[in-house]
Amino acid sequence: MKKIIFPLVILFALISDGCKDKFAVEYTVLEPEYMSYEDLRSAVVNETPVPLKHPGKIYFKDNYIFVNEYMEGIHVFDNSDPANPEEVTFIEIPGNIDMAIRNQTLFADSYTDLVAIDIADLQNVKELSRLTAVFPYTIPSYEEGARIGSVDQTKGVVIGWKKKTIHEEIPETSNYYPVHPSWYELTNGDYAATANSGITGGSANGAATFGVAGSLACFGLYGDYLYALSDYKLKHFDVSDNTAMQDLGAYSIPDPETVSIYNDLLFVGGNSSVTIYQINVAGDLTEMGLFEHVTSCDPVVIQGDYAFYTLRGGTRCGSEVNELHVLDISDITNPTRISIVEMTEPFGLGIDDDMLFICDGSDGLKIYDAANKKHIGLNQIGHFKDIQARDAIPVNGYLFVVGNDGFSQYDYSDPANIHRVSLIPVQEE
Repeated sequence: MKKIIFPLVILFALISDGCKDKFAVEYTVLEPEYMSYEDLRSAVVNETPVPLKHPGKIYFKDNYIFVNEYMEGIHVFDNSDPANPEEVTFIEIPGNIDMAIRNQTLFADSYTDLVAIDIADLQNVKELSRLTAVFPYTIPSYEEGARIGSVDQTKGVVIGWKKKTIHEEIPETSNYYPVHPSWYELTNGDYAATANSGITGGSANGAATFGVAGSLACFGLYGDYLYALSDYKLKHFDVSDNTAMQDLGAYSIPDPETVSIYNDLLFVGGNSSVTIYQINVAGDLTEMGLFEHVTSCDPVVIQGDYAFYTLRGGTRCGSEVNELHVLDISDITNPTRISIVEMTEPFGLGIDDDMLFICDGSDGLKIYDAANKKHIGLNQIGHFKDIQARDAIPVNGYLFVVGNDGFSQYDYSDPANIHRVSLIPVQEE
């Protein structure tokens, strides 16, 4: 975030008030703008297709691609023809970041709420149920150094900021300096950033069908259960009845960022570790294995006896390490790192058989032959530098890639001729 300084202008004209002199101060505050809870909880509707502006998480199911428009809703594309994906609708969901789909029900966050949405008819989506206040109260990002006004949670959710100039008169002898607390201070130090991160789509038991998530998803589905990372906790929901979801509580997890479900194992990628949990038949979790690493941002994907995760340094992610790591998880109680590959700015990743796809941020999309897990770095088979790659889903020979510049698809059915087949660019504001 860019630093800005809001000037404090002291007006030196002294103001007489009996025996006390005062001076005037003027400063700028960001005052919150609200959406009422009533409006929030009646806002899930179809809209005509709109341009991509701030693409976030991605999800794939039944030939449809779902692309989150950060904090606003979900674009739905018919991908029957990957060379010509067509947006069929935009589902307005204020405050949305994450999603997961079980059968014909889409589960999505909406600020503090979890919403179940019937998407059997994509032109006529319907809210089926809602659990209110199950996620932390969050606020939109604001520029570092800005003063913010008091947030009144009873008024609704904060959807934006409006600059306001404040004039005050204070005693000349006062040491008063107008300081407004940061959101971190307002919440007694609790984490309250709106940005979440997470990983791959859920596995299933029974007859339910699930989609595939990108590696930056916070939601994971397993059978009748939904898991969602939020505020240093892994929330646990029973979604067997999509008209009456149940909040089953939460597991406390240190520094969680991503969640991935593979068979009956749940992997949490965190700032300092990868943790492996066993999911039992009631959806409860038992910690089975832990691998600690340097402090970095950390999404994970799994295939067979191996877990692949990237570490990205800088900003909130801690260290300056930028690497791909490979873990041998054949013994889940004792995961062992077997390979490290240097990267530039790695975000999400995906794997299909022996093809590993790395979204390396400003250095584009990188593709590796991962047959030899210990020497992946020596077997790069593709590098597309012309995109800002952030997350990817490989499915049936096509790779769906989302980045700051838009949504792309690559045909990788022939590893010797990987090429982009379509692009939906971001429309600049």
